[in-house]
Amino acid sequence: EIKGAEGGYCAAVAAIAAGLRAGEAAAGLQVWPEEAERLAAQLLLGALNRTCSGFAAFEEVLKLLDCDGIVVVSPESAAAKPLEAALTGGIALGRAHTRYAVHRADGSGNSPLAVIDAYFAFRVSSSSLKKLVLPELPEAKSPAAEVLRVPVVVFLQRKS
Repeated sequence: EIKGAEGGYCAAVAAIAAGLRAGEAAAGLQVWPEEAERLAAQLLLGALNRTCSGFAAFEEVLKLLDCDGIVVVSPESAAAKPLEAALTGGIALGRAHTRYAVHRADGSGNSPLAVIDAYFAFRVSSSSLKKLVLPELPEAKSPAAEVLRVPVVVFLQRKS
């Protein structure tokens, strides 16, 4: 477990890079160059960060609950659970949580009408990451200019 306040971004990148290395080795795949591992870890963190995951989750919440003039949807950032990444033989999984409160637009009432937990989740293969970070591959792209685009699922759950 990496906590942002204790190790920050550098520790998270190092932990994810180590996880990629261990997963590739366990799957009997060729270990990546260290720089490629670091770039892949940065891409995974970029997809998982609150800016990306929170925005995608907020879009889904608004698709269901955007009632202009009737309700206002706001994030409850302090209630967000830690970001999660899991790495196993050739696959990386990411999950982020954000909580949203739905309030009356006129500000009446002391408590929210609803509280929604949104879970952002994705799965990406190491072969997809390799295409972005290993320049010797003909299909590789410049990782500095790339954003990891992954199919994402956002689950919404009303807090009871």
